Amino acid sequence: MADANPMGQQIDITTMPLDQLNMVKEQLEAEFEKLGKHLKQLQLILGKFNGAQNAIESYSQQEVGQEALIPVTESIYVPAVVKDNSKVLVDIGTGFVAEYTVAAAQDFFKRKAQMLTEQLSKLNEAVNVKNQNLQMTYQLIAQRKAEASQ
Repeated sequence: MADANPMGQQIDITTMPLDQLNMVKEQLEAEFEKLGKHLKQLQLILGKFNGAQNAIESYSQQEVGQEALIPVTESIYVPAVVKDNSKVLVDIGTGFVAEYTVAAAQDFFKRKAQMLTEQLSKLNEAVNVKNQNLQMTYQLIAQRKAEASQ
């Protein structure tokens, strides 16, 4: 196995001594953990986008003049009377809110969810590669320890 270093060059770890292999293992474990956390964060964000799409769909089906609970955040709802079920306010990031039609808001969240899904796919590939590298490093370490005990 060859591991890529920050400069993009390949390093053959099969020739490394045990102490260097342990350092590579620790680095790979840290990178694997960081990628895993990032993966979970993106999955949570994707869930929020899907939840927002559901809330918009539910709101658009409310009748004008009907009282409804409107989500301000994921866990805070406020009672309100629906005056116009064809428009919604959307948090577009960094504290900015924009008014969209229901269709435009659903399209906005659909595009965001699609972008996140693509990023999740790429990140999953990176996690799998990092896991394979880590498993090979574990095997090499076990092999070196077995050789040293003989």
